[in-house]
Amino acid sequence: MQEVRSKLGLQPSYLWLVRLSSVVDVWDELIVATNPDQRVGRRGSQLSVSPLKVLAETWQDTRLEFVPPSKAEFRQWKLPSPFSSCACDAAASGQASLEQPPASHVLVTASFGRILTQKHLSHFLPTRRLNVHPSLLPQYRGPAPIQHSLLNGDQETGVCVIEMLPAGKKQTDTRKVGIDAGDIWALKSTDQPSGATFSQMRDQLGFEGGKLLVELLRDFKNQKQVKKLALDSYLAEIN
Repeated sequence: MQEVRSKLGLQPSYLWLVRLSSVVDVWDELIVATNPDQRVGRRGSQLSVSPLKVLAETWQDTRLEFVPPSKAEFRQWKLPSPFSSCACDAAASGQASLEQPPASHVLVTASFGRILTQKHLSHFLPTRRLNVHPSLLPQYRGPAPIQHSLLNGDQETGVCVIEMLPAGKKQTDTRKVGIDAGDIWALKSTDQPSGATFSQMRDQLGFEGGKLLVELLRDFKNQKQVKKLALDSYLAEIN
């Protein structure tokens, strides 16, 4: 059987994880959740393996977890220990709970390809739900932001670390509740040279995004005051 690597390997998330894993002063335990191996191709003749799985298996002190392959199963997926707790589940269902998730627990997603439910997010404080996105939001929300920026011939691009919001319906004409719509914790702009290729910008934004994420997590761990920028305010500034 032939083994093939998932398309996740073509995303900056791979480079962000490499950077995060190498800077051990910002985390005490690193848990990587990714897709399990899947049979693809004609009659399942190929085995698709997540590059994040391959990467995590080479590290010490890193735990590997797999998310369910189907959307229905994923909605019922229970987060791995120590991030799961009954108190948080109760809060997510609207019941009163005196317990708050610890500030030391941080969720980071990048090119995850799944929409986390409110139940999943409830296990983390709102300020500890982070998403790394390779564009200067609010430009190019959703998938393929690098490709869209290249196709439009943008001279400037960048990467953001944003607060993750629950998925929801459209709130206003300029902002959505949910996908890539949270407030901005950190951003880095960079030039996009004429004639740049996807692989060049992927690597550049992967490098910058990894640095940005590590700096933010270090500030969190050192209890440094970090001011986030409301996306609505940023939208007003750039328009």
